[in-house]
Order: sequence, then C-alpha cells, then structure tokens
Amino acid sequence: MNCRIIFAVVLLQWIFGPVLLAQETFLKTYGSAQSEYGNSVFATQDSGYIISAILPLGASDIQSILLKINRKGEELFVHSYDYKTFMTPVSAIESATGEIYLLCSAWDNFSPGDFSSILIKCDDEGRIQWSREVSFSGSLRSADILVQSNQIFVLSEYNYNNGAYPGILLSTFDTSGSFVQSYRYSSSRGLKPVKCSIDESGQTGILARSNEFGSGAPSFDNNVFLLLDSTGSIITSKVWGTFYDDEAEALFYRNGKWFVSGRSYFINSSYDIFISTLNTQGEHLQTNFYNGGTFEGEASRDLFVTESLETAICGDAGTFDERNIIFMLADSSGNLLSSLQYPISPLFTNYAFSICRSADKGYAITGDLRPPAYFRDAFIMKTDSTGIIPCSTQVFSMQRRTETIDTLTVNLNYDSVSPIIQAALVQTGVAPYPEKNICSSIPAIADFIFSADTLCPDPCYSFFSTSLNDPHTLEWNFPGGIPTFFSGEIPPLVCYPTAGSYNVILKAINGDGFNEKIISLTVPDFPCDTIFIPNVITPDADGKNDSFRISGANGLFKLKIFNRWGKLIFESDNSKNTWDAQDVSAGVYYYLLQAEVNGELHDFRGTLSVIRN
Repeated sequence: MNCRIIFAVVLLQWIFGPVLLAQETFLKTYGSAQSEYGNSVFATQDSGYIISAILPLGASDIQSILLKINRKGEELFVHSYDYKTFMTPVSAIESATGEIYLLCSAWDNFSPGDFSSILIKCDDEGRIQWSREVSFSGSLRSADILVQSNQIFVLSEYNYNNGAYPGILLSTFDTSGSFVQSYRYSSSRGLKPVKCSIDESGQTGILARSNEFGSGAPSFDNNVFLLLDSTGSIITSKVWGTFYDDEAEALFYRNGKWFVSGRSYFINSSYDIFISTLNTQGEHLQTNFYNGGTFEGEASRDLFVTESLETAICGDAGTFDERNIIFMLADSSGNLLSSLQYPISPLFTNYAFSICRSADKGYAITGDLRPPAYFRDAFIMKTDSTGIIPCSTQVFSMQRRTETIDTLTVNLNYDSVSPIIQAALVQTGVAPYPEKNICSSIPAIADFIFSADTLCPDPCYSFFSTSLNDPHTLEWNFPGGIPTFFSGEIPPLVCYPTAGSYNVILKAINGDGFNEKIISLTVPDFPCDTIFIPNVITPDADGKNDSFRISGANGLFKLKIFNRWGKLIFESDNSKNTWDAQDVSAGVYYYLLQAEVNGELHDFRGTLSVIRN
C-alpha cells in the first residue's frame, strides 16, 4: 500500500469516524475469459458469500455460475449451469434452511418468442435438486426471485423482445418444484418488472416502470409499485416520478416501509440517484436526489436497508467510456453518512450490480470490473461499515436535494394464467473461475468458548480460543480471576475467589490488525460448605482419606472418573458409593459429577490425586 493510499484511508477514517476493528476488507476478481461479471451476491449463514455470475465460453455459449467464497474471499466451489445456447443468471437467493435458488434467463436465438425463465434449486454445495422452465406469451425475461417460507416467487417480464407491450408475470412454486399459481399484470402501454420483495404479513411488493402514467408520459418512464395480497390480487397500485425518465432499479422492505432506489434524469445534471420511501401501503413518503456532478450522471443499481433504516447504495458514476463504482450510505432522513468512489481502473467502465450486508456489519458488492492488468471479471468488494476498502478509495462528493414528485393511484389489469411449466435438463459442472487478489486486509477476529470446570472450593473456568484469520498473538485478561493474564491459545483454569460479575477479555492480533472480544462472566455464590469433594485420597488402609467419598449431595447423583487418557474407570449413580482406587496406580485422575445440592442441580468437574505411601 503506497503512502498516497494510506493517507486517503486515514483521511476517510477521520471524516467518517473510526473504522470498526476486525472487519475483513478486500477487493478480488474471479474469471478466466474476457467478459465475466457478477450480477447478485448474498451473505450465507456461515458468514461467506455466494455470487451468481456469467461464464462466456464463446460467441455461441454462455453459462451461469454459482461461486461460493468464504469470509476472506477464498473460493470454496464454482459450479456452472448450462441450458439452451445461452443462459444468464438474474439472481440467486438462500432459503432459511440453506438451499440456494438460482433464477436465469435462457434462449437459443435472440429472436421473438425464444426466451424463457429458468428456476434451479440447489443444495448448499450448489448441487442441483430440481430445475423448471417457465414459458409464456411470446418471451419471458427473468427479473427477480424471492423465497418466503415454503414458497418461491419468480418475477418475469412477458412479451419481451417481440414488439408488443410488456407485462408482469408472477409465478409461485413450492419447495419441491410444483407449480402453485401465476398471475399476469398489465396496462395498455406496458409494465416492465424490476424487483420484488415481501413484508412480514405476506404481502408482495412489485417494482416496475411504465410510460403510461404520471408526469412526462408517454415520452418518459415513471416508477410503479404494486402491492399484492397472498392470493396475488392487487391491493393498490401507485405511480410516482419527476417529469423526465425515472428508472427504478431496486426494492427493499424493512420495518413497515418500502425503499426504492434508481436514477432520474434532469436537463441540468444528467442522471442523478434517487432514494424513495413508501409506507406499508405503498403511499409515497419522501424522495431524495443525489447529484455527483459527473458528465453522464450517477446510477444506483441496488440497495440494502439496515435495521436502523440506513440505506446503502451501490452503483456507478462517470462518463460513457469511463465509470467508477460508487457507494452511498444515507440515514433514515436521507442525510448522507458516507459517499465514496473506487477509481480502480481509469479509462475503463466498471459497474456494481448487487449489494448485501456481511456478518461483520460491512457490505459486499459484486458486478463487472475491468482491472488495468487483465480483462473484465466478476468481482467482490468487501467493505467495512462505512464503505472503505484497503485500496482505491476516494471521497465522492454528492449533493442532496428534493424535487417536485407527482404521485397517483392507478388501476391495472390482472388475471390468473397458466404458463407452460416443464422440467429443464440443466447440465452442471465444475467451472474454471480463478481468483485474483487486488487488495485485502484480513485482521484477526477474537472469539472464544468457555465452560465451568469446578465450583468448590472456588468456581473455576476453562477457556479456549476460537479466533479467526490466523492470529499470531492471543492475549487474555481475567480481572478478578487467578491468573489475571495469559498469552496463548488455551489458558490454565481461571478461578474466582469471590462471587460477582467479571469481564473476560481476549485480544487477537495478526499482521493486518487486532480485535478484542469482551464478555461478562457471572460467578455464582455457591454454598461450598454444603458439599464436600476431596481432591486427594491415600488408599493405604490407615483409616484416613482411604476412598473418594462425596458428602452433601442429595437427590440426583451421577459420578464418572477417568484416567489421564480419558478412559472411564469408575461410574456410579449412588452418592453412598465410594471409590477406593485399589486397582489403579498413583497419579492424577479426573471426575465429572452431576448432583443435586439443596434442591438445585449442579455440574462439577475437577482433578483427584491418588497418593500411595
């Protein structure tokens, strides 16, 4: 990292506040041909990512890709999916149970009537479980997919590329691939579907464009929002926009509000990014516009809304032949919290198509990147919580403003239809998709597990580091405990002479940074004078400490004794039974005890020394 980049990152941290420690940040590309790109990314339940991307194998063969990477951007699997001559992915999504649903568009010839939607269900390793082809009314262009409980919704544009006015088709499948229902939504001058989402009550929102309604129609497009009930019937249809083109691109539902982003055209500033907020019934609440002053304008391609209603935007800005990826973060009122650009490859065009939140509260972005050293690739840009990556990060000044927005309620046509559904014989394979690192910072992430070891005479605990990203140093602090400090992976038993609450602090360090994990440990006030567990016996028949006898336990009692190799050598469920150690040699043994004391069940563990004179 050169001095100029270091200064830029320090300046960004000063402007936006300190960067959260232990957030992996990197920029990596993937691909082996000349025209790969990623079009969707989601964070997986194991803190990694799955990217859907294209694999061009020549002028007459394009396949779809699912690429799984871990939290550091390292490839775990790459699978290709091939059907018809061309099959391009539209979006991939993960179900609550870990399955992956991939939506594609497929065709043989770029001609009217030749396009269909392809839905593929895979397991968490990308292996196909089933696949379906959906055909309807001329041609179908896939637009979006969502999963809710045991249903999969496929959003498509019918009458695509056949000269007729397009419309919306929303088809529903169950998790076994069986067709459930399909509804068609239309208007006299057409509807182009963009995205769909769902609220907590099961109502589906569809985002579209149309030049039939609103200000500027029929010369210019406006944004359209349809709210559907669980049967597919329209609850309401709303239109909003400025006078010139408004091109909605992304839809997200969070906490009773629908969030929409896209771009709008203005005579004096070309294209500007907009963020609109609608209430739960689709009524327009506010729209903010953001102008970065570039010649061909700025475009929002996707958005993610956090639990605190901050809106993260990925997109691009610049000219027709030179565009940089951009990132925006706005609060719930539309005020900018962060605005960045990434001039990775000047003189080339770069596009961001999809954004998601990462497990460490940063963001992951994918799209189409043209690094100076090689041809176009799919990429993943993993940022921190403010959008910073270790290289090519610059402040991108944007001005926020409001404009006059026309809103209206419209009536749309809808009816139940029956598309042609058939099994799609999708071929799958392992694809060459090499990983290339542009820049990365992978700091250590502190984590640990612990368990109670002994309660008497003092409560003692075992700790074990599960820290990530190869820390070279682990520093433990146990204020109030014995010992109070340890350096290494597995500390000795830590004992607390006094009951109370104590912090346990682990600091993990590697060459890219450090991270601390702090937990509060509650040490119980246990009546050790009620139960007695000896820690030494001398089985020499002198009448003193001849056997291992536990007193004070009443009720449930389960005792196990092990040698140092972990072999069980004694077991009892009767507190009156004793262990005389006659058949073992002198040494240290280990016990596990579950016993009732004063009506409460407790777990005890510890060591027992057998001493022979």
